[in-house]
Amino acid sequence: MKYFFKSRYLVCIIFILTILHLEGCNYSGDSLGSSPGITFLVSRKTLDVGMDSIFSKNPQYKIPEKWRDLDNWSQRGFGFLKGKIFYFKTSPEEMYYVTMLGDSIDDDIKLKTTIAIRAINTGYRWFKYNELSDEERKRINERFNEEIVPRLEVYTGNHASKETE
Repeated sequence: MKYFFKSRYLVCIIFILTILHLEGCNYSGDSLGSSPGITFLVSRKTLDVGMDSIFSKNPQYKIPEKWRDLDNWSQRGFGFLKGKIFYFKTSPEEMYYVTMLGDSIDDDIKLKTTIAIRAINTGYRWFKYNELSDEERKRINERFNEEIVPRLEVYTGNHASKETE
């Protein structure tokens, strides 16, 4: 009988500690958030080929060896996202994790694929897009829209449509 009360007491303590722990957790989700979408009226495959063309014709956007270990999205549980990492060498040196958000048929029977920046890394840690200040997001969007999007437009033969924040 003594053992029954001791084990019951222990179960109650564990239950209370579990509740207190869960109350302290932040359940905002594991979403990365994203920049405003940039849509191309092409298939995901065509856009993927366009991104690969950027890397082959502009190798400065490839991840440098010193940051190669930061390409760990699969290990972090985001392997299901179709993403690419774009590296920028100067002012500031950083990388953008960009994903393709769709590949569907719209009313005009045209394929469309949307890309968005999901995370930014400055060499030591990935920051979710929605963790950044408005000023940082603006700077990042401008850099991506000026350097990467025009190249994608050329390589896909399609003009991008940009959402606004």
